[in-house]
This record gives sequence, structure tokens and C-alpha cells, in this order.
Amino acid sequence: MPFIGTGGRAAGRPRGRLGALLAAVAVAVAAGVAAAGVASPAATGTGTPGTPYVYVANSGSNTVTAYDAAAGTVSATIPVGSDPIAVAVSPDGSTAYIVNMGSDDVSVISTASNIVTATVPVGARPFGVAVSPDGRTAYVTDFLSDDVSVINTATSTVTATIPTGTATEPEGVAVSPDGSTAYVTNYGMNDVSVISTATNTVTATIPTGTASEPKGVAVSPDGRTAYVTDFLSDDVSVIGTATGTVTATIPTGTATEPAGVAVSPDGSTIYVANTGKGGVGVISTATGTVTATIPTGTAPVGVAVSRDGSTVYVANTGKGGVGVISTATEAVTATIRVGAAPFAVAATEVRLAAPAVTGISPASGPQAGGTSVTITGTGLTGATTVYFGTVAATGFTVNSATQITATAPAAASAGTVNVTVTTQGGTSPAGTASQYAYLPVPHRADVSASLSCPAAIIASHEVTCTLAVANAGPDAAVGVTASILLPSKLTAASCAAGCTWDGSTATWTLPALASGATARFAVTARAGAPGRVTVLAEATDPTPDPDPYNNVATDRITITRH
Repeated sequence: MPFIGTGGRAAGRPRGRLGALLAAVAVAVAAGVAAAGVASPAATGTGTPGTPYVYVANSGSNTVTAYDAAAGTVSATIPVGSDPIAVAVSPDGSTAYIVNMGSDDVSVISTASNIVTATVPVGARPFGVAVSPDGRTAYVTDFLSDDVSVINTATSTVTATIPTGTATEPEGVAVSPDGSTAYVTNYGMNDVSVISTATNTVTATIPTGTASEPKGVAVSPDGRTAYVTDFLSDDVSVIGTATGTVTATIPTGTATEPAGVAVSPDGSTIYVANTGKGGVGVISTATGTVTATIPTGTAPVGVAVSRDGSTVYVANTGKGGVGVISTATEAVTATIRVGAAPFAVAATEVRLAAPAVTGISPASGPQAGGTSVTITGTGLTGATTVYFGTVAATGFTVNSATQITATAPAAASAGTVNVTVTTQGGTSPAGTASQYAYLPVPHRADVSASLSCPAAIIASHEVTCTLAVANAGPDAAVGVTASILLPSKLTAASCAAGCTWDGSTATWTLPALASGATARFAVTARAGAPGRVTVLAEATDPTPDPDPYNNVATDRITITRH
């Protein structure tokens, strides 16, 4: 595999054996592994939900292997550019970025289809790659250009180039968990460049030791520590990111030539690929010591940790394919046969497909909420939230992969909203089938009438009847009409202010009657011939009345001679 052409800057380096080649390659691997190894949201790709996947860059065959770790089978072998030596997967797992050292470009692979969707030209002899935590940016180190290419992942274009300094020969790269900082190992200057991702400038340089030849770099999950493998000095530099200084140096053993490095999801352990000794060093971050060395194969370079921390994958570029290590037993449990000269490996996890809502029943309910709604669709298993518009359902039960029963929450106003379901795979898209209509809360005012008249009256005398109109709510009554109808033996004499007469009927109109309020209206009439008569009264409201039977009232009067 070509490394750097005749007369290239790497010629004549110490340890010019396989190490000069592997070291440089290892840096890219370490960068890719560091980016892939940090705990992040589960990935999206082919396979069954929750399936762990491994992507391997095979420099000797110009391919990438997509390996289904759950099934133990190779899902795809993907042709890429020349000499692929580094791989990083986006935090959402949807995209893999492959650094092709020989063709000076980056292959962009969709993990859903396992095909190359774009090729991005970068600087000369690219080595390492890391993806920002938000997935929007990929950083690629360019060994011969002495810079870092900044790729916009949405457009697959280089948007900036960050110089690292003359003859720095940048190799490894890792991004802090908060995305604010990128750390780049400079093989040529024995130091680490600290880059602000906000300004795309080098803000500090951290020496790692004379003739250390720093290669791989990984950042702890809490962002407080960066670990740098020093290929020539056989150790790991521990950098405190707050102070920007090397706080400790961990020996890895004589002639171990540490290259790739990855951190466990809980931050307790780092795993180092020892190219010179053919194994993986296990280092406790608490004690800063090597606690175990696991033999793997010839010239291990790339190393990655599974999302759950149970498995370590190591790319043995000389012989041995990709070793699978159990972190519980610290032993190789299997070997993955991949392409020629595997240099880089990234571990990710296939996420559930995004759910889809295909039906809502019933499709409407009162604004007050409380309606039991059956949601049908696909991929509903493991739902974590159900929303009606922007408001979470009062409660929900996942009945199956195709059905959820949810209780509609109250809405601030009437109208149509989209019902969405969120699972590990994402949130269901809005559409006509997912719409739920909140019906307006009906106006309710319980208006009642009660009538009071004297029990008896002497003929030719006047009698006064009073109508009391009450509103028991809950809402205010608007446009209330109150009426008193006199029988034929009572002749209208007068009525309270605001009334109108229509024959023997006196009518009043109230613009509004508040909940809990009562209004009274009186009519005075002259009694005619003796006998018993009935006076009628009514109170009405144009809005729905919870109890229409109390809108009418009557009272009886006996007219006597004396």
C-alpha cells in the first residue's frame, strides 16, 4: 500500500519499518475510532432494530466492510477510494465517512443502503476523521497539507481549511462531546493542536514530549480528558482539557508502538492498539496504569468500543482480520474476516426505523381532552412519547407494533393538530392520517326562571308579579330574553324599565347575565272578573342550556269579589 511518495516528508523517520506506515495510518484510525466510540444516539442503518454494526476500512482492497455484529455476518462490501485508512460514523449512525489516503478524498456512505452517496475532495494525504456531536461537521486531517479540512455534512463540501502549522503533519483528530473543540495530533511537531470549532482556528498547542510522534487521540465522555497515543515513546499522554496540559504519561510497554485509542462509554477504561506487540492494552483511567494486555493479531491499528461497552473491535492490519474482544473476560472471542489490510474500525448500532402514524380513531374530541384515542401505524414498539400537537398525551399504552391507545390532553384552543409518536428510531412525520381535531368547548349557561305572584287579589285591584331569571353557569349567558304572559283576566298596567309589550306579553332583553347572577323583572296588572288564572313566565338563552326544563315558570292567582 503506498504511504507517501518518494521524497515525501515521512522518508527517513525513526523506526522506518512497518511502523512509519502503520503509525500514520493508525492515527487516522484512532481519529475515526475515537469519533465512533464516544457514546451517542443509536445509529440508523440496515438490519433489525437495535442491531450493533461494525464498519471496517480495508486499505489493501479499497473497500469498506459493513458487518452485522448481531447476526455475525457481513452485510455488504462497499467499494470506496484508494487506500481507505480511517472511518467515522455520524452520531445518528446514518452516515459513515471514509478517508481515502491514496485518492485524497472522503467517501460518504449511507448506512441505510450501504452505498457511496458522495465523494469529497480534501487536502493532500488525508489521515484522520472525526464527526461533530451534532453530526453537521466532519473534520479531516491532511498530513501533507498541514491542515484540517472542515466538511459540511449536509452539502458534502469543504467549507473551511484550518492550518495547523508548517511541517506539523496532522494525523489524529477527535471532537469534544460538547462539539466546541477539536484535538489534532501533529506527528511532525510532537504536539497536539487545540482547535475552536466556532472560529476554525488553532487556539493552543500542547507538547506531548520530544520525539513522541503522537498518533491517535480520543476524548473522555465527560470531555475533561484527552488521551493521545505516542507511537515512538511507547506511552499515552493524558491531557487535562481545562488546563490544556499533559497531566500524566502512561507507559504502554517497550516497543509497543501504541496507535489507535478508544474510550469506554463510561469513561473508566481506554483501549490502545499496540502495533509493535500485536495486542490491545487495557488501561484504567482511575489509576493510569495498564491492567491487561490482550493478544489479537499482527500489527493491530484501529480500535473501537461498542455502544454498550461490552465489546472491543480491533483491526489487525498485518494478519488476523478484525478481532472481537469481550470486555468482561478481556479475551478475543471471535475474528471477523474482512478485506485486505484492515486499518480502521468503527462500532455503531442500527436504530429502529422511524414510526409512522396511519390512522387516528376517533379523529376528533372535545377541547377539554380526556378522549381515548386509538393510534394505528407502524414501528410503534418502544414508543417513549405521544404528542397531540405540542402537548404530551395524558397517558398512553403501546398495544403492539401497530397500535397505541392514548388519552388526548386538553388543548388551549380548538383546531386540528398532528399526533406524533417518538421511538428510538425518531418521530413520526405529520400527515393527513395523523390529524386530530379539537372541537370547541360548547358555551353552557343554565338559565332558569321562577315567578312569584300574590295568591289572591280582589277584582278591579292591581297585582304585581315578579320574574327572577338566574344563571347557574358555568358560563355567562348572552342575549337572555325574559317574558311574562298575562292571562285574559289580567290587564297589563305597567312593567319594569326596558320592557316591551306585545299584546299581553311583556318582554325584556339582557345583553349578558354573569354566572351566578340573578335579574328580576316585574309586571303590574289589573284583575278582572273573579276566578282562578295562571301567569306564565319564560327565560331563554340562545346558547345550549344544560337544563331547558327550568326555563319556564308559572304561578296561580285567585281573583275574588271582595
